Amino acid sequence: VDANGVVHVVYGTGDVGAGWEGRILYRNNSGTGGWSSAEELDDADPYGTRSPTISLDSSTGNVYAMWLNSNNEVLIQKKVGVSWTSITLDQTSYVKSYLTSIYNATGETFICFQWTQNTTSDIEVIFDKIPEFTDTFIPVLFILTLFAVYRSRARRMGPGKDCDETGDDGL
Repeated sequence: VDANGVVHVVYGTGDVGAGWEGRILYRNNSGTGGWSSAEELDDADPYGTRSPTISLDSSTGNVYAMWLNSNNEVLIQKKVGVSWTSITLDQTSYVKSYLTSIYNATGETFICFQWTQNTTSDIEVIFDKIPEFTDTFIPVLFILTLFAVYRSRARRMGPGKDCDETGDDGL
């Protein structure tokens, strides 16, 4: 339940006991006691989904619905206002099961989830979070800085020269 008294629910329509998975749906009660129409979140993989879970960013009211698809990927949809957008994660091909998440967090950087990985020995419990801008920005900035330093040194030394020919050790 969020600060406005709205109950948010994400659920699957499948019957796991029958051996098939179903669609992932989202609903809320809009704080009025009546439930909204179900919103289908997984139209690209409607029968290969499982383990739905939900998180709420209490600082913004944004909702995060997560589930596993038939390609063993964690899928995340973020609801801001009335619109859903996908969040992309780096993925492995390992078999994933038992996805769960923290229901309420005080900011997007605290939205986190876990699952088990593999079906035979060396089963691992993996803990992850929504990627931040800095998760990709800092490594990219580092690579660009290295490239700029290399290009600058190459221009200073001129074509066909390297550090040994100039006598300069680069320091």
